[in-house]
Order: sequence, then C-alpha cells, then structure tokens
Amino acid sequence: MTHPPYFGPAVLSCQGNCNEVLTSSEGIFTSPCYPSDYPPSQSCAWTLQAPAGFIVQITFLDFELEEAHGCIYDRVVIDNGSGTSNSFCGLTANGLTLNSTGNVMTVYFSSDFSVQKKGFSISYRQVAVALRNQKVTVPQNSKDVIKVTSTVSIPELSEFTVCFEIARLTQKGTETIFNYLDASKGVLLSFGATGNKMQLSICGVKCLIDDLVTSVDFTSQIQLFCLTWSKTNGRVAVNFGGNYRVNTCSASVGLSLDAGGSFELGGGGGGGLNFNGIIYNFRLWDSAMTFSDLSALTCDAVGNVVDWDNSFWDIPASYAQTDPSLSCICYPHCIHLTTAASSRGTTLPYTTPQTTSCSSSGLGCPGNPLNHVDSQQTSLIKQAARRKQHQRS
Repeated sequence: MTHPPYFGPAVLSCQGNCNEVLTSSEGIFTSPCYPSDYPPSQSCAWTLQAPAGFIVQITFLDFELEEAHGCIYDRVVIDNGSGTSNSFCGLTANGLTLNSTGNVMTVYFSSDFSVQKKGFSISYRQVAVALRNQKVTVPQNSKDVIKVTSTVSIPELSEFTVCFEIARLTQKGTETIFNYLDASKGVLLSFGATGNKMQLSICGVKCLIDDLVTSVDFTSQIQLFCLTWSKTNGRVAVNFGGNYRVNTCSASVGLSLDAGGSFELGGGGGGGLNFNGIIYNFRLWDSAMTFSDLSALTCDAVGNVVDWDNSFWDIPASYAQTDPSLSCICYPHCIHLTTAASSRGTTLPYTTPQTTSCSSSGLGCPGNPLNHVDSQQTSLIKQAARRKQHQRS
C-alpha cells in the first residue's frame, strides 16, 4: 500500500496575519506558529513606524532559521532605512539589537518549501533621539514642510545670525534654502538662489550676495554655513568654507522683520523650488555676530531664538535620519541612543553579541559571512546545502 508523503503536523490553524504595520511604543512579534516550526513558503513583512524624533530599536529574543551560506533558503531581512538591507539565518541574530536610522524599520521573513525551524521572537520599542543626532532632508513636494513649531515665539528681528550645516543632493538654478513667513504667508525673509545667483530677501528687498557665496559652493559634502544681517548698516556677512566675507545691502537699512512669523526649511511647501539636500543643526540668534563670535562658535551653542532641538521643530515622518558623521553627535554630553551614533561625550560603549554567520556585513555581521563559524560548522552547513540541492533536483 502506498502512503502519501508526510509533511509534518498541520500548521494552518496557527497562521495569522504576518504582514502588519506596528505603531505601538513597544511590543513583540513572532514568526508564524512560533515557538512551533514556521510553515513552508511564507512571505511576511512587519513595518515598524515611530513618530518623528524617534528611532525604532529591535532585539532578537529568540532566533532559529534554517542555516545556509548566504541565507539562500529561509531568511530574515532587515531594512533599517539606510538604503541597504541585511539578511540573517541559522542562529545568527540571537540576542542582537538593531536600530533604524530614521523612524521606520521593516522586518521581512521568507521561508522555502522544506526544512522548517522554530523561527523567531522579536521585541521592538520606540526610542527618543536628540535632534542633534539627526539631519533632515528638505522635502521636494508641496505637502510636507519642515518648520519651527508654532509654540516657538519669534521676536521682531532688526538683526540676526543664522548658522546651519548644509549638503546638496542635486543642483537647481532657482531654489529656496529657508523662508520666514508672516501670518498670511507673505515672505518676510528668504535665502536661496534665483537663476543661479544667490540672494537674501528682506521685507521684499533683494540683497544680491553672489560675491559672498555661490550656489555651486554648496556641494555633496556637508559644511557649516553662517549668515548675519543688521538693519543698522545693512551689512550682510557670510562665514563659510573657511572664508568670512561682507558686503552692504543699503536698501535694507532700517528694515525689521515682524514678530510672530514662521521659519521653514525650503520654499515653504513650494516643492520644486525647495533646496534639494540636507540641513543639520539649524540655529537662529537675534543678534548679528562678529567674525570673532563666529570663529569661536561651537556646534552645541544654543540659538536663543531657534535651536536644533525637537522642541523647536515640526518635522514630517521619514525626513529626519541619524548619521554617524554628523559634527555634533552627543556633544558634549549625551547618552548613547543609536548604533549609528558614536559614543562621543560618553564612556558607555555599545556592544552586540558575536554572530555566527551573516549574508552581508554591517549591523553586527562580520565582513565575511562565515568568519565566526568553525570548520566543523562550515562542513555541516555545506553538507546541508548539498542535501537541500539534491532534494530540489
């Protein structure tokens, strides 16, 4: 008598929704049927989304998938928002803690038709991140606006200093880097380029400053830029790239910027007119700093009108990202919140358990996927892979 092939106990009853968007401040999700073996031919995705100003942190509480070089059969793939993804299988991820670079992380799981294991249990939580540890990408659409929150009261400005770090993604002939708008959305102050000529607009007066800085001076390398103006003499000064340059905009003498307006990065939702690039550590003072002041300015100096802090800004989801190269991460004192942030200012190191195998380097994986697998384990993995290939053929 011929019996049909046996594929193990039925698991259909334990399968639930494994394609979810998770927005709770913390929680746990598991592979289908965990802690029993996961079913074959699974395709799952958990999107973990936190509010702006937070990252997502996950920890693998338990992890066991089919082992194979390159994770070619069953795998968990982590997209942490950095533009690259990393795959895990076997026992690789047990105990590992990973962080997103922005406020979204996606965890993918897939299994093939044979050889199932226990699967995984993953905890997640939302972690508040200091804005000093994040840069923002200026939106390129009309609906998303990065702006100073309405709870910040902007005083009347008869002079000012604004400093920020800036990097360009693409060149535009006409672009706005920042605006200051009145209650009716009229432009009181604007800085950017028109026809590739840099200008500062103050109460409708256009001060051409192409002799101080040009649009092509802003490159893909992030650099500190400071701009000052005073109504007393119409003096406009730029400190950028190791150079301090000054000219006079006579038509702006005696003007003042009204109180109660709104500062926005880009063209105030103008989309195509917005500067296309990165801005970091944007700060505003109600005084015109001298060359000596600017030379002594540190990255943690607090703007007395606007500072680079979450309490000052409304930033739409996904536009803020951590970056290990930022100049003012954890400066001079802050706790270590992300793997992307160095421990500058603190002696608390970040460690993760040693991994056994990974399909790609990074996120706690060695550069060589089998760097930490001994020769006996390597032999067993290869044998399993050969058996698997024989099964398929």
